[in-house]
Amino acid sequence: MVFIGALGLVFLWREKDGEPRRINSKELEAHDFIELPSINKAGISEKVIELYRSGLTMRQVARRMGWAKSTVRATLLAAGVELRPSCRDYQWPKSKVGKPYVGVAPYGFYCLRGKLFADPKEIETLRLILTLWRSGQSLSAIVRHLSHHRIKTRKGSVWMATTIRTIVQRHEVKSDILEEILWESKN
Repeated sequence: MVFIGALGLVFLWREKDGEPRRINSKELEAHDFIELPSINKAGISEKVIELYRSGLTMRQVARRMGWAKSTVRATLLAAGVELRPSCRDYQWPKSKVGKPYVGVAPYGFYCLRGKLFADPKEIETLRLILTLWRSGQSLSAIVRHLSHHRIKTRKGSVWMATTIRTIVQRHEVKSDILEEILWESKN
């Protein structure tokens, strides 16, 4: 066993009869010494640069050196090495065209085979909510109007201002997408 002392001294221990004992310097043979190369910080960063320039990724260099990827990156930047662009830069932008819709359909719509279509039962209520909102009515006024006319939610419960706010916000943010769905449903 090898122990390194506080001053960098190496102590070798051998077990004899199950008990460890310190080896006397006279007992040491040539094969008992392990030469450790003294690599300074510049030598280590040269090795990192060499590995990176050979075509390895930062992650692969980090694995070989036993470092974190962020340490490899910091070493390369400190040495002034120009980093290669990330693989993510070369990917095509993700498009929602053709992707099936997953999740609960927004109010006024239903999902069929991954596509959104206007729900004939809810679309008139949705248009009424949006018309009232655009005319300047408050959320609570819209709730009172729907309750007065006994219009129920999708689940048959009473309307709440938070539900109306969610519907209005969705249509303000994604109005072009939802209008396109409405147009496709009509045609």
